[in-house]
Amino acid sequence: MRGILLSAAFLLLIPPSALADVVYLKSGSKMEGKVTDMGDYIILEAGSMRTTIKKEQIVRIEKKKSPTEEFEEKLRAVPKDDAEAFYKLGLWCLSKKLSGNATAMFEKAIAINPDHEGARRKLGYTRKGNRWVKPCYMCSGKGRIKCPVCRGTGFKRVLCPDCNKGRVICEACKGKGYFICDNCGGHGYFICKACGGTGSVYLGWPWGYGSCPVCDGKGKIDCPVCVGGRIPRKECKARGYQKCKTCNGKGFLRVKCDRCNGSKYLLCPLCRGKRFLTDEEMVRPLSGDETKTHQPGAAAQPPTR
Repeated sequence: MRGILLSAAFLLLIPPSALADVVYLKSGSKMEGKVTDMGDYIILEAGSMRTTIKKEQIVRIEKKKSPTEEFEEKLRAVPKDDAEAFYKLGLWCLSKKLSGNATAMFEKAIAINPDHEGARRKLGYTRKGNRWVKPCYMCSGKGRIKCPVCRGTGFKRVLCPDCNKGRVICEACKGKGYFICDNCGGHGYFICKACGGTGSVYLGWPWGYGSCPVCDGKGKIDCPVCVGGRIPRKECKARGYQKCKTCNGKGFLRVKCDRCNGSKYLLCPLCRGKRFLTDEEMVRPLSGDETKTHQPGAAAQPPTR
């Protein structure tokens, strides 16, 4: 019983338009929702709640029509050529939160009577002179749209013409990443003059020939300036390339958009800056030039009212 009471308290928060049947309980409370008969018990559904109630706890069940069922019944009774009747049915739909049905009824009313003021205004129309117009849906009544090329920033990114992904070849080392050592001619060593490159010298009597003490018996002396005949290029970190100064190593440049000329916006191709559309313009297909949005360099100025 406590579970039923809690469910009933929750169901009171559900809008009446979403409810259908009324279940009167022996406890004196009532619950509303869609009833499904399961034999010895019923299942009551209201929104996301689903409650099981035994029939022995129920006094009676009062069947109600859902708003959709009421709408269908009322619609069948509306004369096919009565614009005012369709308009009033649309108002009823709004009161029952059937917005989709309401829109359909207002559209039906103006299809019968194009000058029906109530239906026109409910659909968002305003009168301009002797015509009914509606805010352009493409630009939301602003007369201009964000430039699709720069996405409303006024700038676009282009690849840097002076580099490859932000890097340029080091001109000093020609991309090698090192210099040939002038001290040793690129050999990386010198022939030991003490032993003539043999690695041994005559040490005198009684020792005879032994390892050269100058080159430690190697016959050559490593160049003190380089390593293996090469001097690493510190400025390019021995990689052979440097950061591009034009784009600061980014690989692209931020330039003014040539489609909107940096203004960020383009003239709306549907309403052409008027902000509003007539019935004919709302169904007018865009031409080939209009689908391109706007000619390059022709920025859209904010339209005047």
